[in-house]
Amino acid sequence: IALLLEAASRERPVVVVIEDLHWIDGASLAAVQFSMRALTAGRLLFVLTYRGEDIGPRHPARPFLIEAERHRAAERW
Repeated sequence: IALLLEAASRERPVVVVIEDLHWIDGASLAAVQFSMRALTAGRLLFVLTYRGEDIGPRHPARPFLIEAERHRAAERW
């Protein structure tokens, strides 16, 4: 997935939208995490939506969201 996104972003900017992150499974979350870490030079924008009340302390996406908020290129709206 990361190689495909990188190749596509060479031709034009790419926006990856993932809605309802609170429903994400472990494999999909791992793919998103890897892609966001590995693809730092491409023209990519990741837009992730989720309901905050559905991401509790034990939710598998919680550590990912905490890490993403610390990243200098991430913004939380």
